[in-house]
Amino acid sequence: MGLSQQNRVDALLNEYKGNFFEFLVCKSFAQKFNLETDFYSLLNQSLFVILQQQETFLRENYRNLLIELPKLADDLVSVFSNEFKIRELSKILLIGKSNTSGFIADAAEGDILLASKDVQYNISLKLTKHNVFVNTKSAGIKTFFTKYFTIEDASSYQDKFNQFVDMEFEALAIKLHEMADLQYTHLFTEWEKNDLAVLPGQLEGDFKSSLLEYYSKVTNEIYEILLSFYELDPICFALSLKSLLGFSTQNVIQVQANYKGDVEHFSSTSIDIHTCPGEIEVKDIILKNRIVEIALTDRILQIRLKPMNKFTNSAYKVNCSIKFN
Repeated sequence: MGLSQQNRVDALLNEYKGNFFEFLVCKSFAQKFNLETDFYSLLNQSLFVILQQQETFLRENYRNLLIELPKLADDLVSVFSNEFKIRELSKILLIGKSNTSGFIADAAEGDILLASKDVQYNISLKLTKHNVFVNTKSAGIKTFFTKYFTIEDASSYQDKFNQFVDMEFEALAIKLHEMADLQYTHLFTEWEKNDLAVLPGQLEGDFKSSLLEYYSKVTNEIYEILLSFYELDPICFALSLKSLLGFSTQNVIQVQANYKGDVEHFSSTSIDIHTCPGEIEVKDIILKNRIVEIALTDRILQIRLKPMNKFTNSAYKVNCSIKFN
């Protein structure tokens, strides 16, 4: 199996096991609090077809996960219920996959919503390998600074940054066309007409080096702007990081179900629960290996440039991820 094909299989596996785990956690909550009938009645009917397909895929290829994931879901429900001293629930919703008309809730960034008589728990659920960075935010490069930073004159920084990105992206397109001995017309028009590689993992040699050089230039610019923001207003800068850490709203509860081993030797390690931090102290901002790292008191925030899919599409994104100390 080639590298690109293996990457697609891995991506499919991650999507399937993540979706299936969300369902298993909701199912476990429903069983614990006697809400199975209500929970199933609120699910979109099309979801059952999708879940059946995903379960079949896992059963045929990764049977061990069908044994271990339900155990991990039950452990998570037990830990979460004890942490928040939950004695009863009135509603369990798989956000985005439930018919929720008539039920109003602020569910920004959440995957699961639990409701009791007086409290709502908005859970952002992550099934993650032990001691790795966990994705929290994926933002469009052309609006990153204005959307997430309330620094004065952020729009001016964004405008200049966008001009820089456009200029460097066209320079990349021209360079790769010259290297491939193609006539340049506009961005990657001729490149794609000739059916050349469009995924980053398909590039090799000098072609790959040129793309990485583009990543470096843009990441360096992101780094310089973040340093400027921090120097202009450290307090405002720190507060702006909450959204990038995965807390666009105060009520989000991040729950990480950590595991070790591969799919054939899958075993859980811990359930970590994190609520929105009250204060954020920035210890350092550094640039290394085309990644900006912002060191905080208890975690590290990584910011990196990534294409949406094809590197030939100018709509790149800024990917944010965290790891706790």
